[in-house]
Amino acid sequence: MSGINLSQLSRNARGSQTPNARAAALRDIRSLPTHFFHEALLDTPDDFRTVNQPLLTDVVGAVVKARTDTHRKVRREAGKTAWFLFETLERDILDRETGLLLSETFSLIYHLRLDVGYIIANDPALKPRTDIPETANAPRTKWFDFSQTLFNILEALTYQGLQASTIHKTISHPLYIWYQSHPGSHPFLAFGARFLARSVSRATYAHTSIDIHPGAKVGIKVGFDHGVGTVIGETAEVGHGAWLLHGNTLGGQSGDAVDRHPKIDPYSTVGAGNIILGPYEVGRGATIGAGSPPVIVTRNGVPAGVTVRGGKAEIPQPPDRGNGNGVNSPLQASTSGVVSEVVK
Repeated sequence: MSGINLSQLSRNARGSQTPNARAAALRDIRSLPTHFFHEALLDTPDDFRTVNQPLLTDVVGAVVKARTDTHRKVRREAGKTAWFLFETLERDILDRETGLLLSETFSLIYHLRLDVGYIIANDPALKPRTDIPETANAPRTKWFDFSQTLFNILEALTYQGLQASTIHKTISHPLYIWYQSHPGSHPFLAFGARFLARSVSRATYAHTSIDIHPGAKVGIKVGFDHGVGTVIGETAEVGHGAWLLHGNTLGGQSGDAVDRHPKIDPYSTVGAGNIILGPYEVGRGATIGAGSPPVIVTRNGVPAGVTVRGGKAEIPQPPDRGNGNGVNSPLQASTSGVVSEVVK
């Protein structure tokens, strides 16, 4: 199947005049063979990928638009199509923008399903235990596996990172988007939506110690490991599958109402205690080590797939007290260069 057919289907989904026609167009998209999407976007020639990526974005845009349709049948079909696209394409194909666009179509329950599964798969403390010996009082039956899975899910729901991201994606961010996308609405409704979005964000911060501005875009299956002290600014974007540890700041360097915050691409990892300032991009699959100086990250962004770490850890040298080389003892002299070498 060629790209032009997919483009035609997306135009049909966008331009259909009746609910039945829009629902039928979405069903046609969902009926495409799974391998078509992979072939369309993972072929070797760069020009083929360049041509077909906008088509996929257009299809996802049609799904997002249909999710706001007033007709229940169209919304149901759009939801099914969004789930199909995500489950089919999520890991290898979706870029940050497409993934964020698609994540806005999901419901609270589906966000929880994806995010809980991602946390359980990536947190060693929640992975299924296979080393527990079987005893007469606790045989390894299906009830053992069921109990372990059930309580792993319940434990994952207590994670403050999951709570903060879910509340943001399903309550505060949609309210903020509504405020931005309805400039002609009654001022009381518009500013009331913004106030409610900020209020929910503040309450979430008080409960989880994770500060996510309602305008920030957080993708699907994003992990906030511990998360305490994390700050994400208004125009920041965190792509699907990204993993952020505690104490990170995604901040801006401008006081103007412009795109001024970092962009974290899918499957990137940001270690603890990093400060990333400005509209710089952390590439797909990149890793930033804990406590890396801001200059390392913000000079030109971080390319995809690379790992960056902090600079040298310098030990302050005390004044010379008699041995002529500026150090107090042979032990200090022997260790002063070791620390710098280990963590550079």
